Amino acid sequence: MNTIKFKKGLGRGLSSLIGDTKSKTNITKLAINDIKGNRLQPRKVFNKGSLEELTNSIKENGVIQPIIVRSDKSLEGKFEIVAGERRWLASQNAGLNEIPVIILDIDDEKSLEFAIVENVQRQDLNAIPCSSPVNALNSLTEKINLSPSSNL
Repeated sequence: MNTIKFKKGLGRGLSSLIGDTKSKTNITKLAINDIKGNRLQPRKVFNKGSLEELTNSIKENGVIQPIIVRSDKSLEGKFEIVAGERRWLASQNAGLNEIPVIILDIDDEKSLEFAIVENVQRQDLNAIPCSSPVNALNSLTEKINLSPSSNL
């Protein structure tokens, strides 16, 4: 009899990082102006055509999946995106004033982990964005003095 064990982490979606969606998730709305982009975001360039399609979808259907944010340590009452930067940009382009969010209490290391997982799961990455998560991870590793053998 073969037993299959499922891995946690990469390839399992953001739910593998934030927990099982069966539990009650607290979704709230925040003003778009109270949210800023993720300074640790490995992806710096977003496809204009894809972003326009998402903007049109949001105009028609609203934001279906909330973005994930964390409190901005430098500005009280402000938040930084952990995952969902494209939805946030498209919501701005669609003229929305608020966006649904899930607020998490996480550090830089976990924020980068979310950003990497979200970007790895995107299908339209080319070689440069694919290398960006690795570069971002190496940069963070140096910044917080982790050895290469440390687990994130």
